[in-house]
Amino acid sequence: MVSPPRWECKIHCSNTAQDSVSLNQERIPVPTGSLMKITSKANATQYAYVKVTSVTEDPRLKGYGLSVDMGEFRTNEEVIVEMVEPNDCRIRLVEVSVSDQYVSRGDMWRLRKNFKGTCTYHKKYMVFSGIGVQVMALYKSNPENPEHDIVVTSGYIDEETLFTFRTLSSYTQLFFQVASSFLDHVFSQNHFLLIFR
Repeated sequence: MVSPPRWECKIHCSNTAQDSVSLNQERIPVPTGSLMKITSKANATQYAYVKVTSVTEDPRLKGYGLSVDMGEFRTNEEVIVEMVEPNDCRIRLVEVSVSDQYVSRGDMWRLRKNFKGTCTYHKKYMVFSGIGVQVMALYKSNPENPEHDIVVTSGYIDEETLFTFRTLSSYTQLFFQVASSFLDHVFSQNHFLLIFR
């Protein structure tokens, strides 16, 4: 089996809030749309799967291999970049939270469709059509024990990925309407007592 190509380089964090990944074509020669795994050389447990959105010959990336917009890495950090297949990083379930806004079932369907074919990571904030959601948990299928999924920090959302929407700001209002013919009122100092017949 041929091992996937891998490169060691420095990373540049763009912080443009566009969730983009740009490659220096001279350092990492891969086409747009490729899936890659970026792993920190200092901490092997710190990794992220990304999808290449653009290939550039930007002079600002001369000393870097790639430019990413995510909080997982710092500028000038040494990383290992390797190509991966979608099946290697596919997420089975994404749990997202919604806060302080109404999301209909149609909005949930559109959100799900919009994020298919993208990569995500834990605590990522995604916006679509004015609706903001944050990734709370990512689950990958466990080949050794299919009944229990593995919690991961990053992965690829494909056509078979399931979404769970959770709200952080829901409340329930209960309204009681009782006719006066069903009640007897008993007043005792500061207490009001309702007696059902």
